[in-house]
Amino acid sequence: MERPRTIVDAGGPGVGRRPVVACIRWPADEAQRRRLASERVPRLLVVEPGVAPPLVEDELEDWVGEASDEEDVLRRVANLEARVRAGR
Repeated sequence: MERPRTIVDAGGPGVGRRPVVACIRWPADEAQRRRLASERVPRLLVVEPGVAPPLVEDELEDWVGEASDEEDVLRRVANLEARVRAGR
């Protein structure tokens, strides 16, 4: 099974780790999406061209189009990280 890509920043000395956000392809990686959701891992779905995005009902999930720019991706990752921290 292919592992999802992750976005993480370990920080420098004295800086805590940021939550890991798994980046997975939609809809190709639906099985991984379900598994990660059951493990409460935050997920950013990368929606393939020509495919409708999924209905997101979990606060630890968001999506971007495959052609999204880096700024949008990083903003959505930051939002997911904030949700993880707020839930602790």
